[in-house]
Order: sequence, then structure tokens, then C-alpha cells
Amino acid sequence: MDFSIDGYKAEKVKEDGAFEPIKGKYNAGFEYARVEDYQGDKKEFQGHKFFRYALIICDDENYSGRKLWGSFNLVSATADKKGKTKLDKLRDILFTLGLNSSFLNEEDLLAEAEKLVEKIVRVSCRYFTPPDADGPIQLHTILGEVDNSTSSVEKPKF
Repeated sequence: MDFSIDGYKAEKVKEDGAFEPIKGKYNAGFEYARVEDYQGDKKEFQGHKFFRYALIICDDENYSGRKLWGSFNLVSATADKKGKTKLDKLRDILFTLGLNSSFLNEEDLLAEAEKLVEKIVRVSCRYFTPPDADGPIQLHTILGEVDNSTSSVEKPKF
């Protein structure tokens, strides 16, 4: 194997630019949806299971291919200002998408995850920059399933 360098002049690698958060409503397909054991260093999460998914924006001129991630601690009983736990919020997403939100165990949740990855959804994207942060934090809300009878949105290819 010959790795010719004729005509090539090496350059220092430069940053292409900072992370650009996005704002607006977009259609997106699920790349995956699964249950995972926590793998990090935070002791308070050791032994916890998380439901995680990745969405890929699929129909926007500027943002097609951009990923959005969601993570829900399935063990924590910590509630937000409205009294909802992460598990409650996950149940709300499944209900919004017409899936079984009354799962009672991991096996049932995984069955719903398999259905989830077949869906194209509408997401609302927003961001904020905390005062002590290095940059913006991207957030999203799943608004509902895209009605393919009135739209020609295709699931992104992975």
C-alpha cells in the first residue's frame, strides 16, 4: 500500500466553529431508544438505569442530520416543580405518541421502545446559556407524531 503525499502540504487542525444551538420546530426520526445502565463516575447514579434516545432532524435545509438526545433516569424519585419524575415525563412522551404509557417493567418499556424507533415526530427545539456555563445547552420537546398521510417526511437513514 502506497500513501503518496505528492502535492499535499500539512496544516494545523483548526476548530470549525462553536456548537450552534438550534431553535424552532422540526421533524425528526429516532436513531435508537433503549434502556442502559449508568456508566459514569457520579456515585449518586451508580446502579441506576436510564432510558435514552437519539433523534435525527430529517427535513430541514440547515439542520438535517443534527442529533438531539433524551435521557430519563428510571430509578430516581426526584420530581420537578410540577411534581413529575423523569419516569413520569417519559410516560407522557409515550402517551403523546399513542404508545403504552402504563408499562410496569423494563421488558414492557423495551417493547414500546421498539415501536418508538419507527416513528417520525415533531420536536420543538430551544436552548439557554446558564451564567456559569461554557456554552449553550440544547433542549427539545417531543410534540407529537408526524402524520405521514399529509406529509412526505421520510425516516432518516442510519
